[in-house]
Amino acid sequence: MNKKITLTGLALLSLSLCLPISSIASTTELGDLQSESMGETRNNINPRAEGILTDPIDFTRIMLNNYGKQLIPSEYKYKGSKAERPNPTIDNFRVLPDGNPVVENQSTLFVGESILTNNTDTPQSLKTNTFAKTITHTISSQVTHGFKLGSDVKASFGIPLIGSTDVTLKTEYSLNSTKTNTDTETYTYTADAQSITVPPKSSVVVNVSLNEAEISGKTKIIGEVDPNDEMVKGNAFYETLGIMLKKKPINASWKNVYKYNVDNDFKIDGYFYDTESQTHNILGSGVYSANYGTTFNVKVSSLEKNVNSVDKTYTISPRVTKNN
Repeated sequence: MNKKITLTGLALLSLSLCLPISSIASTTELGDLQSESMGETRNNINPRAEGILTDPIDFTRIMLNNYGKQLIPSEYKYKGSKAERPNPTIDNFRVLPDGNPVVENQSTLFVGESILTNNTDTPQSLKTNTFAKTITHTISSQVTHGFKLGSDVKASFGIPLIGSTDVTLKTEYSLNSTKTNTDTETYTYTADAQSITVPPKSSVVVNVSLNEAEISGKTKIIGEVDPNDEMVKGNAFYETLGIMLKKKPINASWKNVYKYNVDNDFKIDGYFYDTESQTHNILGSGVYSANYGTTFNVKVSSLEKNVNSVDKTYTISPRVTKNN
């Protein structure tokens, strides 16, 4: 889902056009983010803290302060920059894996067994029954660091399952909520009939079980920012002789403000510039977990223990169908 969001504090446009990134419209200015120390801008928004929703306008506010500082002569004390809220858009929201998933709590579910008897004097290839097992998958996801958006923006994610399986599990992230999202899906795993060679004058028991695993992992939530060519309506402020507060107009577009931060390699937590696609991006995080079936174990054992005894175990891939 590609839903476009507009950063603005001036108006709430219709859903078909664009949506406000922040529901806070009581102010139309980007305020001073300067710390008490001279000329130091706070660039740490702590995007990896859990249960946090960041207003994406914060990234632009930090960039504005970084840009405004270089407009002021070094002998003066930079006090920060203020401007009307810009209206860059954020779209192309996507969710990507963050590291490798972890598989744990593997278990085995009994499915069924067949007894095959060969009463002849020669080995015979006999077939087992077809076995099936129905499993309800529980899929959970949570945004651990999202964004304050003016609408309910969602992004889907295909869980990267490990092992030989035809199962496709997907979950959906609501990017402006840190509540856990839980869905269930029911699948039937089928083990087709197996051909087993049974020694003469003997019987074998074929036991079939399904391996089940729980998988969990982390995700990166990314939104692409377009700062546009709108001119900044604001000023950089500085102090002379410790008493006089003066201002200097910021004669630049928002796109130039973003470019200045990229060119000077300013590190802003929760924001990154992709050099390959040449795009500005905001970064959040999430987690997911799910259970699913992997393979069938087929264990063949002779009922009679003699020179012709059979005792082996092997695995087969299931046939998987999703139930309506």
